[in-house]
Amino acid sequence: MDNQLQKLETSLQRVLAQCKLLAEDKRRLTTEVGRLREQNQQQQQAFQAERTSVTQENGLKIKRLEAGFQKTINDLKTENQDYQMQLQQIAKDIDALAKRVPVRQNAVMQKETQSAAVQKEGA
Repeated sequence: MDNQLQKLETSLQRVLAQCKLLAEDKRRLTTEVGRLREQNQQQQQAFQAERTSVTQENGLKIKRLEAGFQKTINDLKTENQDYQMQLQQIAKDIDALAKRVPVRQNAVMQKETQSAAVQKEGA
């Protein structure tokens, strides 16, 4: 009977030791899980902060590009208007010069212009 009690006591000590090891493992794993969750949360927050920063930075870049493009468009429109005005002035100057040409010579020029146009159409 002492032998059985001895075996029972030994088995009980082994079970208690295993329980103790399992409890320690559980505490260690619980701590590790907590640390990993905290690390994951920090990484998510860092990612969101970086994402927000990049989104804002890209938004500013887009606005700057749009402003630059709009300025270029406005500059080109202004340049186009200047050229249009120059062309109108040149047309007026040509009309004024054409009015000063004698009628006979003006008729010859018209015939030359018409024959040049016919030649272009035939080509």
